[in-house]
Amino acid sequence: MDADLVKLDMKIVFSKLLDSEEDVEKATNMCYDLYIKGLRVGGRRPSSLIGDCIYIIMNASGRPTSIPFLTYIIQEAWNSPTKKTPMKGYNRTKRWFLTEKGKAAIIEVIGDEDLYDSVMKVFKR
Repeated sequence: MDADLVKLDMKIVFSKLLDSEEDVEKATNMCYDLYIKGLRVGGRRPSSLIGDCIYIIMNASGRPTSIPFLTYIIQEAWNSPTKKTPMKGYNRTKRWFLTEKGKAAIIEVIGDEDLYDSVMKVFKR
């Protein structure tokens, strides 16, 4: 996917979730950085990976966002007839964000292992 289009998709969603343009820009930049790192880890379609990254950035930035709510916002923002469910379970492979490479990529962007653990605690049960 083209970098500008990916950032635009992210920005559209963040603009529905955040109040200030400054927060939207900062979240979009962090999310895009995580998206690029997530592509290297593999295992997700680009649109699904974008949703994962938005969920991670929102929750890591102190703005808890549920998966059902974010699924709704993404569907509305992208005017999509199909659901894009962030952090959706996988059948045979480990979720990218719980692998060592995924964890390292996330920590590199959000800057704190304790914060990573806090965001991921619901997936480590």
